Amino acid sequence: MLKLHSPMKFNYFANKRPSDPYLKKRARRRLLGLASLAALALLAVFAFVLVGKNLASSKQDKPKRSEILALWEQNDYASLNAACDKVLLLNPLDSYALLFKGFAAFYSGLANPDAEQRQTAMDASVTHIRKALTDPNCPLVPQARYVLGKAYYAKGLDYWDICITELDAASELGYSPDDSWEYRALAAYGSGQIARSLGYFTESLARFPDSPELSLAASRAWADSGDWAKAESLAKAAKAATSDEYLLERADFLIAEACVAGQRLAEAREHYSFIIQRNPESADAWYQDGLVLAKQGDLIAARAAWRKAVSIDPMHALARQKLAERS
Repeated sequence: MLKLHSPMKFNYFANKRPSDPYLKKRARRRLLGLASLAALALLAVFAFVLVGKNLASSKQDKPKRSEILALWEQNDYASLNAACDKVLLLNPLDSYALLFKGFAAFYSGLANPDAEQRQTAMDASVTHIRKALTDPNCPLVPQARYVLGKAYYAKGLDYWDICITELDAASELGYSPDDSWEYRALAAYGSGQIARSLGYFTESLARFPDSPELSLAASRAWADSGDWAKAESLAKAAKAATSDEYLLERADFLIAEACVAGQRLAEAREHYSFIIQRNPESADAWYQDGLVLAKQGDLIAARAAWRKAVSIDPMHALARQKLAERS
């Protein structure tokens, strides 16, 4: 019987000579790939060990809450910020560290004379305190709301509504330092909430009755509300409590306004003359004195006062307007 050979299985690579350039190239690629994998594995192991050592070292160096509090009580804001950073390196959501980092940013920023840097600090303060307050177990919540409110005040007019909201929240939680009433009064007045500001000014004046700056701010608010008697009383109290020339000038302007509102024109002119005696270059005082003279019927003297105002300040629009009028 004819024996048939079993069919041969064709193997391309079995017939290739060991010196085939393709095989050599592929072998080199395999070796390079294996070497790369081995290097990456070693690097990963090294990094893991290094990170582990750094974490262990960081945990050992992690400041305790008592240490953070001590730095706060020492007003050492730079060291406080650095200590909080060490804690946040291990736990970015640690509300205690976030809170005190926000406190440090606010108080260090408040003392910074550079306006741009101060605003950057206030932004950082708001960010960190807000983040801390997302923790249901955040400590010192009333104090956090208080500092947050003051940070919003420092950020400017656009944030004064939320400043009041945060300071009111702190007050409702039982934390209402004396200056929080002044912040709320100034924020309410500055944002056009005159009636609301009066309540805050009343509370603030009860705490700082001898502050001429606060009395003058409150006087302006009561004047704008139409209560000239209260406004005049506060302006006189401020004038009696200060020797500062700028504050004295502001007080006399307010008292004179109240006198004009009450048709006490001669008395109003006395207060404008007080301003001019202390500051002969006050274009506003000359202008206002001219208005009172016009009310008294002395248009020649009034125009002379307005000309004096323009000679001091050629861009004094109101005085120029009066001089342009023919009657």
